[in-house]
Amino acid sequence: MVLRYLDNAVICLFVIISFFLVYSSCYAQPAGSDEETFYVHAKQTPLKEVIDSISLQTGYVIKVEESLTEFPVSGEFEESSIENVFRRIFRKKNIAILISEKEKTCTIQTFDQKNKVYYTSKRFEPLVGMEANEISVIQERQKKEFQDYSKDSDSLDPIVGLTLGEIDAIQEKQKDSFEVYSENPESWDPVIGVTLGELNTLQQKQEEQYKAYSENKESEDYSLGMKFGEVQTLQQKQEEAFRMYSENPESIDPMTGLTLGRLKEIADQQQRAFLGKNYSALEN
Repeated sequence: MVLRYLDNAVICLFVIISFFLVYSSCYAQPAGSDEETFYVHAKQTPLKEVIDSISLQTGYVIKVEESLTEFPVSGEFEESSIENVFRRIFRKKNIAILISEKEKTCTIQTFDQKNKVYYTSKRFEPLVGMEANEISVIQERQKKEFQDYSKDSDSLDPIVGLTLGEIDAIQEKQKDSFEVYSENPESWDPVIGVTLGELNTLQQKQEEQYKAYSENKESEDYSLGMKFGEVQTLQQKQEEAFRMYSENPESIDPMTGLTLGRLKEIADQQQRAFLGKNYSALEN
């Protein structure tokens, strides 16, 4: 009875492990997969053209032996794994496929040659469908074109329809007009609806009012709820208390629990020890 029970348990365990292995193999991420589907439609197309197409779609740099570049490829492939595509293409050949997802490279090689010569696809940027080097060249050219454009006063601004020279002249006029406006007390401030002279007079009055307020000991400090005179007296008391504390060698330092006199003794000892070491070093 016990043996029959153990046999059934072993069978159940074997079924569970088998299911787990099958499940894992079905859902394992294949090498060279970036989860984005790419397409290959070929009809007796040389392998060289096929790998350039895959590079363009995936951004991978693909290296293949020169002897394989003219290998004819036929079929329609819709994949998210570079390795799967080449396994299908070379299903009748003995090849090795080496993929680096970090470097985004794929190398295809056979086992029948020692001195191998490779064809390397161009490094494409999938989003723009161009080589990385070509993009750098274009960016440098655009940068130079913009520098030349911005230095030429006859260059046309496409937004306002004026040349850069005309825009500079308008900006200079606006700057001069603003200086004249700001220096004229009769100029009108459109935001508050008064002249600049009236605004200046108002600001001066406010400054005088604040000065009188801050110098009056009976004025109320609304943040503390005390009069300025009371705040000043309190500050003077605090300053005097701190002076007496710092001058008394029996005062206790709250951080170390030692008196200020003891702390001074320790500091003097450390200084003498430091000077003694330096003097000895100089003698040696």
